[in-house]
Amino acid sequence: QLKNSILQLAVEGKLVPQIASEGTGAELLEKIRTPQSQQVATAPLTGGKKSAKSKQKTSQLGEVANEVSRRGFPFAIPKTWAWCRLGEVIQIKSGENITSTQMQKGVIPVYGGNGITGYHNKALVHEETIVIGRVGFYCGSVHITEKEAWVTDNAFITTYPKYFIDRNFLVYLLRHIKLGRDNNATAQPVVSGKKIYPILIPLPPLAEQKRIVAKLEELLPLVDEYAEAYNKLQTLNSKFPDDLKKSLLQYAMEGKLVPCDTSKWKDVCLKELTSSLTLNDGDWVLSSDMVSDGEVKLIQLGSIGNCEYLDKGFKYITKQHFKELNGTQIYPGYLLINRLIANRMFVCILPNISGVLATAVDVCWVAPQENKYDITYLMYALNSKDFQERVKKLGKGTTRLRISKGNLINIKFLLPPLAEQKRIVAKLEELLPLCEELK
Repeated sequence: QLKNSILQLAVEGKLVPQIASEGTGAELLEKIRTPQSQQVATAPLTGGKKSAKSKQKTSQLGEVANEVSRRGFPFAIPKTWAWCRLGEVIQIKSGENITSTQMQKGVIPVYGGNGITGYHNKALVHEETIVIGRVGFYCGSVHITEKEAWVTDNAFITTYPKYFIDRNFLVYLLRHIKLGRDNNATAQPVVSGKKIYPILIPLPPLAEQKRIVAKLEELLPLVDEYAEAYNKLQTLNSKFPDDLKKSLLQYAMEGKLVPCDTSKWKDVCLKELTSSLTLNDGDWVLSSDMVSDGEVKLIQLGSIGNCEYLDKGFKYITKQHFKELNGTQIYPGYLLINRLIANRMFVCILPNISGVLATAVDVCWVAPQENKYDITYLMYALNSKDFQERVKKLGKGTTRLRISKGNLINIKFLLPPLAEQKRIVAKLEELLPLCEELK
């Protein structure tokens, strides 16, 4: 938007001051309208005769000659500038068709509607040339070719009176007025002389055109630098809440979030803290075992989020089948661990859900033991950077990583005394919601 605003200031004559000694746009337009100038402007770059469409262009301009008096000018311009039709300044003709199979091995770029589409061993134009996308999604796009280039029939070769129009000024102008923007959304987008020749454009004196280009080439790179810095800042802002949460969690696991005596912390693993009665996998339930209205609710893998339960609904099995499976009932307050690893291993606490609850085999559950550990502290410990990195290293699988229960329960982590666990959890649950408010 800032770049468009600068370009708009440029075409309104507000980017650089006007200098009386440089003449006027009206004087320049009179020179452009001379027959000699028109012959230079319309001389084909590829050789041959002047386009037979020049008479048609003149007719098109004549048909709209009275439009200005009816509708007015698009915006105000300096008194030293002049309004003219685009068709008084440029002439367009289609390039020549060449398919990818017809291109011979070479280094000469082939230009289509959106720039270079391939390379060839022959050139159609022999000087740097303005090309305009003619048809399709990129119609109206503007490019400058190399000195030797081929231009396909998906683009127009553009000629103009070089002694009176600065090429770079013309390119900025053509890009700013967006030649393809008025196409019917239901039809194939197309640019033609009939559509673009009548467009009103502002014409400054030649010297001012050059000063405008110099100012644009000074300012636009700064806009790009600003845009890059702004995008980096936006990315930083979007990542900041999550990065802050990770930092808080890491500080907590290092004993730096609340006053702690880390000399009393123990290096433990889940295997040492639990038994098969307090930690195990879910039940082996097949899709064919599930019913639409059973009495036992199966907690889904997708419901286990990043330290939060995501309600993804339930699958069901009957109590009879649950009994036949010798299934294990789980309860609100259990820690759930999704052993299928996406970008991380997800863990959460099972909330207060009514009914008989169970879960599937790729979910490992841990029951609370209030005399040994705070279950919420375990959740945060398993979500810490160090623990997650070890999980990824131990994960196996070709299409998706999975950590086995055996590997999971043997990963070491630091466990503070129970009282410190509770103080750490209390501080985290005070601070982490504040991070969410930053989003």
